[in-house]
Parts: sequence; C-alpha cells; structure tokens
Amino acid sequence: FGRLVLWAPGVDLPPGADAAAVLAAGNFHHLALANPRLAPYGRAAQQALEALGLWEKLADRLVTGQSLGQAWQFVASGAAELGLLAGSQAVALGQDGSAGGAAFLPIPAEHYDPIIQQTVLLARARDHPAALEFLACVQGPTARAIIQAYGYGVPEGSGP
Repeated sequence: FGRLVLWAPGVDLPPGADAAAVLAAGNFHHLALANPRLAPYGRAAQQALEALGLWEKLADRLVTGQSLGQAWQFVASGAAELGLLAGSQAVALGQDGSAGGAAFLPIPAEHYDPIIQQTVLLARARDHPAALEFLACVQGPTARAIIQAYGYGVPEGSGP
C-alpha cells in the first residue's frame, strides 16, 4: 500500500507536529498535489483534505501537477512550500524522514482510500519456474521488509 505524506522542506515545524495541524494552520501559500483525476496519490490527497475539512478552505492554495513527479517538482523547486506526496519519495529523499531540513509527516491512512500496489504474474509466465520463484520471493518476509523500508505498507498476513 502506498502511503501519503506531507512534505514540508525548510518549514519550521514544532516538535511533534502532525500533518493535519500544519495544514489547518495554513501558514503557507501553496500546497502541491498530483491531479486527483489522473493520479492515485492525488486522489488520496483530495480525500485526506476532504476528511480533514480542508479541501474547500485550501482550494485557492492548491497547485496541481499532472503527476506525482510534477507535484514533487513544485515543492523541490520552491514553487510550493508544502506537498502531499508518496511516502516512498520521502524515503528516497532521506531515510531518517528528513532531507536538508525537510520534514515528512504521515497522513493517517484512515483519511484516504488504500493506494494499492500489486505484483502481477502474466499468464504466459505461469509455466516458468523462475517467474514463480520471483513471485514467491516478492511475497516473502525479506521482500516485505524491503517494501516497508521504502515507504510502503504491506497487508497483515499476506505472503506465499
């Protein structure tokens, strides 16, 4: 499962700040997100803002990228102070949850529909032992730990 985070590079956040409080305070000019009609993370961002009662309040501050990558670029370039992005992007920028003074605050998963990521085994590959071994590997405990380390959630009890 993809995880949604608030990226706040260079923003002074109080200790223990949470994303909802930062967004509700409104101490920013622009909030970047991916297009909710085109991108799953954009749809999740809209759902989260609606769940927090902030979608309409922040409508004039939203900067919408056509993709998650473009939304990330808006924040990275300074065109937007904040962004609702993928947790995996946060991990790529800094394993400890920060990068160059940036803060990554998780958005509680109950505020948006699951962002489901899947592995697919094509019908033509079902007869190939290497493909089956790869699928078993991806579903195993080592791969699950790697997936989680890169900012994704895994369903409880899933696996081979």
